[in-house]
Amino acid sequence: MTGWRIGYTLGPEALIQALIKLQSQSTSKRHIDRAIRRAGSDARTDGNRSGHAREYAKRRKRIVEGLRAIRA
Repeated sequence: MTGWRIGYTLGPEALIQALIKLQSQSTSKRHIDRAIRRAGSDARTDGNRSGHAREYAKRRKRIVEGLRAIRA
């Protein structure tokens, strides 16, 4: 999902309508593409099962170790 943006909000109807109006003026498409919605849902629900979380944790650990090894 790198580079894709998706989000949601909850709130009073008046606020949601104002946000919809603002968003529609900020992007070229009012609705999120079906593929992006599906990828966002899959990433949220299947990320840990598919091993992505473990892989990112390994990469993070390597970067942190490398940064700590730098002498100031």
